[in-house]
Amino acid sequence: MSADALAQRLAERLGGRTALVTGGASGLGRAIAEQLAAAGWIVGVLDRSEAAAQAAAKALAGHALVADVSDADAVRMAVDDFAGAVGPINLLINSAGIAVAGGVAECPAADFALAMQVNYLGTVHVTQAALPHLHAANAAAHICNIASGAAFLASPRMGAYNASKAAVLSFSETLSGELQGSNIGISVVMPSFIRTPLLGNMRAPEADREAARLLMAASDYTPDACATDVLQAAADGRFYVPLPRKLNTAWRLKRWAPNWFRKRLPALRENKLAALRAAEDRKHD
Repeated sequence: MSADALAQRLAERLGGRTALVTGGASGLGRAIAEQLAAAGWIVGVLDRSEAAAQAAAKALAGHALVADVSDADAVRMAVDDFAGAVGPINLLINSAGIAVAGGVAECPAADFALAMQVNYLGTVHVTQAALPHLHAANAAAHICNIASGAAFLASPRMGAYNASKAAVLSFSETLSGELQGSNIGISVVMPSFIRTPLLGNMRAPEADREAARLLMAASDYTPDACATDVLQAAADGRFYVPLPRKLNTAWRLKRWAPNWFRKRLPALRENKLAALRAAEDRKHD
């Protein structure tokens, strides 16, 4: 089904077309916002950069919301202003995030804190601010929390990022239980590497930055493809959403054979990186 048809079906299921997208000025958030706007949705783009939020909102004929998701008061003010202008919110996409890498022994405590403040607490702050406006939706509402495959893969040298995304997963599971019987559904989306600008502000030693670059460059999963998959999951009301679908194999292995998976993952990661480095070296020969 096309992105436009999915956005239309989601609007029919929810009974409205108002969406709030954090991190909506770039990357996956921007791709989701674009697909929704193309289908006639009213889209609020929340970004910490006023210039980026304004530019995206202008391109999408939407609304610019300026706030750092780690600032609960600023987030609440921005979300309340948006709802005051457009009414109840039907769809919340929590997509804002940053990348942090480095071994546990040397990764600065400040980087661990920043990953939690943006990736986890940012999701909490926006969700708390949006919940009253989601409950006010006429028919139904839906939350998509963009976690990451890192939430369950837990690759070495990604401790700060892994933990922040695992927190988003656990938070989403908790919230799902609390929202049972309400008008609000929820999905927790766990994508693998997508070709986005995420590495542009990555905090990491150069070797870890290079490893992330190789893995991202090897991915053929685009933001547009992932955005369509996110809309499909929301339209279907799916809760656990590993993406792309082939990541379901790793998700099942982690759940069914956790110790085997935990012991095998470091070697699998190193083998993958070695193959990518060798392939890149051949290109330069």
